[in-house]
Amino acid sequence: MDAENSLIELARLAETARLTGSRRGCIQRRDRPDPATYIGSGKAKELQRHRASRAGADTVICDGELTPASCASSRRIVKVKVVDRTALILDIFAQHAASKEGKAQVELAQMQYLLPRLRGWGEIAVSPGRWSRGGRCRYRRSRPGETKIEIDRRRINARMAKLRKAQMARMQTARAGQARPSGAAREVPSVVLAGYTNAGKSSLLNRARRRRRVSR
Repeated sequence: MDAENSLIELARLAETARLTGSRRGCIQRRDRPDPATYIGSGKAKELQRHRASRAGADTVICDGELTPASCASSRRIVKVKVVDRTALILDIFAQHAASKEGKAQVELAQMQYLLPRLRGWGEIAVSPGRWSRGGRCRYRRSRPGETKIEIDRRRINARMAKLRKAQMARMQTARAGQARPSGAAREVPSVVLAGYTNAGKSSLLNRARRRRRVSR
C-alpha cells in the first residue's frame, strides 16, 4: 500500500512540475535496487518496449534516488530521459522560485545534482554559454583535447563557484545587519513556514494574510 501511495504522490509532483500528457506507473518488488539500472536490465527493457508502444512518451520518472551509474545505464536501455524524485523536486523548486536569491540557491542545488550525472543526462540542462557585453561568448572555444563532458563539467564548476561566492557575500551582509538590530526590529517576531513540496504552504500563508486584512 505504501508503494501505491508513493506512486500517487509522484504523479501529483509531476503535475506540479507541469509535465503534460498521459501518465502511467508501474510497481516492481525486489529485495534491493539493482546497482546497474536500479530496476534491473530485464525490467528496463520491458519499460523500453512499453514506452515505444506509447507514442510521445519522452520521460521516465523513478520514485527513488538514482546513482549516476544507474541513471546512465537506464537511459541507454530505455532511450529517453530518466530522472528520479530528487530531480523532479528540484525542477519544481526552480519553477516556483521567485526571488533572485531563491533562484540562485535552486540553480546551485541543480548543478550539484547534475555534475556527477552528466554522462547519463543526455543534453545538458544549463545554458551553453554566458555572453559578455561585447556579444562574444566566453566559452566559444574548447581547450585543446577537451571532450564535451569535460567542457560541460568545467562550465558547471565555474558557475557553481560564482554562485557560492555570491552566496557567501549575501551571508556576510546578512550577518552584519543582524549584529546591529534596531529596537523596533527586535520586537518583531519571526515565523517560519516549512512543509513538504505541494503540501499547501502557499495556500495557508495566503489564507492567513486574508484573515489579517479582515481583522484590521
